[in-house]
This record gives sequence, C-alpha cells and structure tokens, in this order.
Amino acid sequence: MTGIVLEGIGMKLRRYPVAMGIILLLGAAATPRTGIDLDGDGRYSLDELRSHYPALSAEAFAQIDTNGDGVVSPGEFRAGQDDGLLPIAVSDG
Repeated sequence: MTGIVLEGIGMKLRRYPVAMGIILLLGAAATPRTGIDLDGDGRYSLDELRSHYPALSAEAFAQIDTNGDGVVSPGEFRAGQDDGLLPIAVSDG
C-alpha cells in the first residue's frame, strides 16, 4: 500500500489515505457545533442568526443576504456588520 509520510519532531508517521479520511470524518462528526453556524455548513440561516441576534427581522436578514440565496455567507455577514445591520459582538444567547 502507498501512503503519505508525515515528518515532524524527528518521527515519521505513515498514514494511509483511506484511514486518514475516516479519521477526519469521525473527528468532524464528533466536533460539537458552537457559535452561530450550528449545522456547520459555513453559512448562516435566519434561525441560526436569530439564536444570537433575537431581534433580527426577516427584512434585515434579506438586506444582509445580498445575493438572495436564503443564507448569509461569511462575507455577507461581515458586510452586514460593516453596514451596521448586525452588531460586532454577539450575545451569549
């Protein structure tokens, strides 16, 4: 079998691609979701944003969601903060 050799601190570790993929998937599945992106898709739904910004209206969400795809990307999120539509600091919920 072929594998990837990782070098570090004077040791060589051999990891096989399939095993490494399984380990990464299991780690991702076991990682609890924190923050605003509760489903881990890299975007923010209205419900996810409302968990931290309870007063966020659907109209304000639509202004932040500039491409109209129904979710807010990280770039749209930052632009919403820059435009004053979202506060910089989020509440603890």
